[in-house]
Amino acid sequence: MRSLFLKIFLAFWGAMALFAALAAITTIVIVRFQTTDSAMETMTRTAVQAYQSGGPVALHNYFRQIERDQLFRAILFDENGHELSGRPAPRFLGPDGQATTPEMQGGGPPHGEPPPPPTFEELSKRRFPKHTILAADGHHYTLMLLPPSRAHLWFLTAPTRLIGILVGLCATGLICFFLARYVTKPIARLREASGRLASGDLTARAGPSGISRRDEIGSLVRDFDRMAERIENLITTQRRLLSDISHELRSPLARLNVAVGLARRQADPETQSALERIEIEADRLNDMLQNLLTLSRLESGEPVEMRTEVDLTALVKDVVGDADFEAQAFGRRVRLISTQPSIVEGNITLLRSAIENVVRNAARYTDENTNVDVTLETKGERAVVTVHDQGPGVPAESLPKLFLPFYRVDATRDRNTGGVGLGLSIAERAVRLHGGSVVARNGQPHGLLVEIELPALHTSKVSPKTEPAIVRTS
Repeated sequence: MRSLFLKIFLAFWGAMALFAALAAITTIVIVRFQTTDSAMETMTRTAVQAYQSGGPVALHNYFRQIERDQLFRAILFDENGHELSGRPAPRFLGPDGQATTPEMQGGGPPHGEPPPPPTFEELSKRRFPKHTILAADGHHYTLMLLPPSRAHLWFLTAPTRLIGILVGLCATGLICFFLARYVTKPIARLREASGRLASGDLTARAGPSGISRRDEIGSLVRDFDRMAERIENLITTQRRLLSDISHELRSPLARLNVAVGLARRQADPETQSALERIEIEADRLNDMLQNLLTLSRLESGEPVEMRTEVDLTALVKDVVGDADFEAQAFGRRVRLISTQPSIVEGNITLLRSAIENVVRNAARYTDENTNVDVTLETKGERAVVTVHDQGPGVPAESLPKLFLPFYRVDATRDRNTGGVGLGLSIAERAVRLHGGSVVARNGQPHGLLVEIELPALHTSKVSPKTEPAIVRTS
């Protein structure tokens, strides 16, 4: 049982029902313990006096009062074992202690007649509470206390009292329902808001403005909303800062490139190498700023056209071809192992950027004279692009951090390859914007394996056959 609401509801309801049952049982037990010897003697003498003064009718009325007040049945016998009130013991208290019907006893009076009531001797064998006195008239009288008759087992047979029980259960159930709902409703809203916040919705809040609850749960909701607001402000400020810095740095870099170009015209051969180095670093800064602007745009929530149907198969082939052409200059290859027809809905520019960043990252870090294998397959209503390189892989503790901005597994290696830790971040946010996911894990026997999963269209209408690998060569 995982539902907190159901747990609280059943716990409260069960506690109330148990309380009622224990109260009834305790009352019965207390009444039973009240049948001491002195109480039995007093009861017996009162019964004998009622019989002697008013006969069986008065004795019957007294016994009815006892049964109504103390929940057991009293029987008065004379010294010959005759019942004096005209109200014999219930037939279900037979000698076998069970309901004495002819069918259950294996015999009995013919024609289905009910069995006779149990005698004094039979009841004495059952060890019911009893008390005997010698009355003033010289006769012995015995009072015996028995369980109530079946007609008084109200919790089994009395329709009006059964209806009362059902009404009580419904009333307590209704109270417990609203109590459990009152307790768990803000917790459910907290869970929903935390899920939205974790998925990137920084506007998620758990409680309406001006929540009136003043208990611990209300305080928790307000604290969560303050925390969410603080996080939203911090991240929004960070994104705006990255965007502003990127925009502001583009103009000085452009002027720097112009200055380098002018300096080349007047530089002697000895300074040409220094100018080339300045130009290379300026180009890297331009690329980094472009990536920062792209990342900022993806995280800012700006509307992006996402209703275009994109042929993912053709897109992957094109990306692999371009990456292979570039990788061959460094002694590496990028291969398209297999594809399946797949159509996705989204922005072709962002999708290309996502796949391209993952493939180029793999081509950058795969070992020399090795291949990067790319596959495209459909799984139900999902399209999965898998990129597997033959590099050294990534430490297990670094895998969850690969898609964080500026994260580097090895800072020295990234500087050597020209990476700044933004490509995989851009890929992850672009894929998430399309309702997909991207995960990374170490491949077997080595290398890094990245899977891009996207919601696909028309996957059930296309042929799942595997196409031959297509590799662009120089």
